[in-house]
Amino acid sequence: MGYYTGDVDGLLGPLTREALTAYQGDHGLYTTAVIDEPTLDALGMS
Repeated sequence: MGYYTGDVDGLLGPLTREALTAYQGDHGLYTTAVIDEPTLDALGMS
């Protein structure tokens, strides 16, 4: 989706948190910077 541009390492580091925050903001979600249930729902992963 273009929110994360770093290497995939499986860690919830600063780049991942930035990507989550941007995605959540763009989709009208609370910006928690964590992989929460509303974010999983928006991604179709729940």
